[in-house]
Amino acid sequence: MNRLPALALAALLITAFALPAPSPPQQLAYRLPSPPTATYHVVDTTRVTMTMPMGPMEASGNSSFTFAVTFAAERDGVRAAGELTEFAAQGNEPMSGTTSISRGQAGAGDFDLLLGPQGVEEVVAGAIRGADSDLPMWSDPTEGMFPRLPADEVQPGDTWMDTVTHDVAEGTRVAVYTYTLADETVVDGRPRLRVTFSADVRLLFEPAGGAGDEQLTGTETGFFLWDIGRGLAAVAEVSRSYEGSIDLGGAGPMSMKTTAVTRVTLAM
Repeated sequence: MNRLPALALAALLITAFALPAPSPPQQLAYRLPSPPTATYHVVDTTRVTMTMPMGPMEASGNSSFTFAVTFAAERDGVRAAGELTEFAAQGNEPMSGTTSISRGQAGAGDFDLLLGPQGVEEVVAGAIRGADSDLPMWSDPTEGMFPRLPADEVQPGDTWMDTVTHDVAEGTRVAVYTYTLADETVVDGRPRLRVTFSADVRLLFEPAGGAGDEQLTGTETGFFLWDIGRGLAAVAEVSRSYEGSIDLGGAGPMSMKTTAVTRVTLAM
């Protein structure tokens, strides 16, 4: 009996089982989530202290956003379109007391972004628009909703870096982040990856006199929990602390310190 076919078949089976299994998809990467919808809540509290000729002046503000987000595959990424369904904000200053800030005054509205595997690649429309926004907030709400992710697969203890640039009122905010995959945890029965981060930040402003640069510098620290099943950040929190000097016009340069906390929550 010719045993060659049987031997050849056995060799093929051995070769097939010896081939390495395909690598699982990277867990920390943006892809089309299922279901392709989500609701995000963003809450921010900001405090500012300025040294005026008559003494220090303190001001504060808080804001809250609710976005209904729809995701769709587009090109090699994912388009995220967010409808601002709820908004509330107020400011508190010694001269005017507590005042409400409308959507129009804040420049708040819907957003439209294109996400790549690592995060936002194109901003069609940000959630905060207009250089004259009255909203006391140092970053766009979408920054906490869609944090930057690593280019390659990472293990607990691994780090990666990225730079995020956003326009702020009459200036630009540049943050150089260092991220660390801390560990994997379980929240309400759902596995999540905990990522911690810190950043060195510069806020560059167009001076009132039109000459030279004004800036605030400082740090940010925080974390986010990545829901592995949804492929989205489920919780994020960042604390900010900046200081420096700015020129408000006739009064000349003034020292300024500011702190802020932003919290993001995904409604499952």
